Amino acid sequence: MKPSRRIPKAFVRKASPFARRVARHSLTKGTSRTRRTSLSRANRQWRRAFLAVLSLFAHFRLWLLSAVVLIVLSGVLYLFLSPAFTIRSISISRGDRRVDVEEIQMLMKPTFGRHILFLPPLLLSRDIQASLPEVASVEVRRIYPDELHIRLTMDPLAAKIHIGDPDDTEHDLQNSLAAGGSGTGTTVHRYLSVQGVYLEYPFPVEEGDRALPILHLVDWAVKPAHRQRTITPEVIKTIQQGRAVLEQSFGLTVPYVTVYLRAREFHVHTIHPGREEGNETLMLWFDQGSPIIEQINRYRAFLREVPAEAPSEYVDLRLHDRVVYK
Repeated sequence: MKPSRRIPKAFVRKASPFARRVARHSLTKGTSRTRRTSLSRANRQWRRAFLAVLSLFAHFRLWLLSAVVLIVLSGVLYLFLSPAFTIRSISISRGDRRVDVEEIQMLMKPTFGRHILFLPPLLLSRDIQASLPEVASVEVRRIYPDELHIRLTMDPLAAKIHIGDPDDTEHDLQNSLAAGGSGTGTTVHRYLSVQGVYLEYPFPVEEGDRALPILHLVDWAVKPAHRQRTITPEVIKTIQQGRAVLEQSFGLTVPYVTVYLRAREFHVHTIHPGREEGNETLMLWFDQGSPIIEQINRYRAFLREVPAEAPSEYVDLRLHDRVVYK
């Protein structure tokens, strides 16, 4: 075939507008037809490939299901039988100085080597609270594969404790404090939690910015031991409520309170700033059997009838129909 050449200028004619429209329309129509053809061809290829995969899966379906079941069983057996999921370490978060990390680790020693899935955190929390009554809440988290994390929250302290002899009175603690006694001991510091648990620590404990009041425990049959429930929480709330009313409503200062355990009463040591010098102190006797507000109302009525300087030693507010003072 001869090679192509340019058309001589004598034969070149200008295309009319109609011819240009026809040519443009034909070119566009051919392009869209080519695009549709390529798309339909691709769809047919994808459909064929999908049908081939389905047929292959139908042919090997039983083998595939068997392989999946085998993999799942292998994973379950590894999870329950592998030594990688046994407890190897226990971490303890100590937000309070009173938490003894070594004691908690000794308490949790039987859990070492046990499977982590067979140790419910709720059961561990109950065991810790049963062994440590001063603990308010316990949070136990399992950190896979082989660690337990324990976070303890302790009960707040309600007071410092001075344990007197069974036949002591409030005057014995007053003399001891006047002689230089600390009320908490020199080597053992004694406290009472808000739940009434008696606690002993070899170091002093501060409860925030507030100073803990002093409770003088007397009239006991058995001397309180560490972590023993000595006073009920209701009695502690009653003492705190009476102390707050005397300080806020009457303007008195309460340095300490003597609690008679068997007699179920308490004597509040108060300091009256308006009394004459040397006679500022006065003991108020309260009973645990009647509401504290009623007994304080008796004291309020007593102050309206009797001069404040009349009682010099104590005011007995335990009787429901009278007030006895000395």
